[in-house]
Amino acid sequence: MSGLSISTVQNSRHLFPLPGYICGDMIAREEMPVVQDSDAALVAGSLEGHREAFGCVVARYRSLICSLAYSATGRLSRSEDLAQETFVTAWKERGCPALLPSG
Repeated sequence: MSGLSISTVQNSRHLFPLPGYICGDMIAREEMPVVQDSDAALVAGSLEGHREAFGCVVARYRSLICSLAYSATGRLSRSEDLAQETFVTAWKERGCPALLPSG
């Protein structure tokens, strides 16, 4: 996980900072950085409590989760709130046995 750096712009309304390549309206205006780690590696790191790995998961899936929430609500501000709640819950519940790999 080391060596990853994503510049961020602080947004006091949300717990997770918005990366510099995403504007408040969730439209990418610059090329997104390529993260080499696989989803499995990032999730494994997140389950071990590595915030940087979880931050990469958030960065990778924020737009998708926000888009799905927007499809359900039709309101951008509500969709952003739901996306944030989704990631906060995922972080808090990362040690839940149902989320851990079996085997």
